Amino acid sequence: MKPYVEVFPNLIAKFGLQQATAIATHMVKEWGMSEKVGLRTIEDQSKSLVAVNDLGPQTNELIDAEINRLLNQSYERAKAILKSHAKEHKALAEALMMYETLDAEDVKAILDGKPPQIPPKNPPKVLPSPQTTNKSGGGHGQTPPGKKTLQPC
Repeated sequence: MKPYVEVFPNLIAKFGLQQATAIATHMVKEWGMSEKVGLRTIEDQSKSLVAVNDLGPQTNELIDAEINRLLNQSYERAKAILKSHAKEHKALAEALMMYETLDAEDVKAILDGKPPQIPPKNPPKVLPSPQTTNKSGGGHGQTPPGKKTLQPC
């Protein structure tokens, strides 16, 4: 069975964006975390029987712009973090493919460039390399008898 993320990547992104939007909205409207909107709480009228918007159009536009600014700022920050740690992410992804589960000590070891202290559940396949003949006798391109080389999975 494929992992959920591979089957429904757009659904995962949608839920992530919904969560991020909800948090940004709370930050601006309820927690006073916007300098432009200010330290105030703006009541959510959407849950009442009759939705009444006491805010003017400029205030609504300001709130929307601040929510959008927070989302864009967070998106750019996340992209920068992912790019700056791409090598570590790749090492962890490869280790997870090989070991399946990692604890905190394993993650620390991998990030330090060391192998984890657990046996791999999915070790790389070791296949004998094709024997090539070199008529010059120089040994280039030949694998000594009994030696094996790692091949990609």
